[in-house]
Amino acid sequence: MLQNGFLAKVIASHGEGAVLEMDDGSLWSIPDYDQYGTGWWLPPYPVLIYANEMYLINLKKGKKVWVNRRLK
Repeated sequence: MLQNGFLAKVIASHGEGAVLEMDDGSLWSIPDYDQYGTGWWLPPYPVLIYANEMYLINLKKGKKVWVNRRLK
């Protein structure tokens, strides 16, 4: 874990970018207003998830979006 968050890799995108699945099996919801961007990001790609679990940065694109961890 990094001081400001943790590194992960998006391995799948569901619902045209509405839900991102990480390599550790966790699922992250993306709000409607950020789904246009995430819908075009093609997995796999590395991300940084902030320690407060409110933001995700696509390290390939340099873009930040809001996220919410989903319970399985």
